[in-house]
Amino acid sequence: MVKNRMGDIRSQRGVSYKKMSEELKDKASLSPSQLMYYEKGKTSPRDSRTWDVIADYFGVPVPYLLGYNSLTYNELKALEKSDIKPDKEFTDYVKKQIQTQVEQSKKIRNLAFDKVKDTDLVVNLKTITLLSENINFLAQEIVQYGTSKDSLSEDEKATLRQLRDFYKECAKEYLDGMKLINKTLND
Repeated sequence: MVKNRMGDIRSQRGVSYKKMSEELKDKASLSPSQLMYYEKGKTSPRDSRTWDVIADYFGVPVPYLLGYNSLTYNELKALEKSDIKPDKEFTDYVKKQIQTQVEQSKKIRNLAFDKVKDTDLVVNLKTITLLSENINFLAQEIVQYGTSKDSLSEDEKATLRQLRDFYKECAKEYLDGMKLINKTLND
């Protein structure tokens, strides 16, 4: 099951399962016990959009809620408020985080593609979707951090180029996969 930060965020804000369930009832029908099971990782929602609803409720990105990056809640909030000033130490930190995420994403992608013959296609599609959301979250954070090309350092530009090249590599592989599927389906 998914290891998430739901419990940390919920307890930081002092929100009970019951209150959360009541406040979410217009967007999703989630009982307090369902929320507890999701938080503890005992089950995952059948509909992955449930994580979108919960992340929106807490005002955090889905990849953060699901624990796919190593930023703390306070670091995430500081980034949003721009309390962290761009300096070499922070730039190096962001660059290292991005490189780690890119490496992990490549490993996950390769594992997912290696296993596609042996597992349920729906499970693989969910994995690929979560991976794409994580990569898109990274790109959005980088773009928000450096809002214009002129405000980015050379290291940051190099990191963005690396992420762009990774996107190109993934896009090519996805297109090749789509062609193979179309050929198989005779479309």
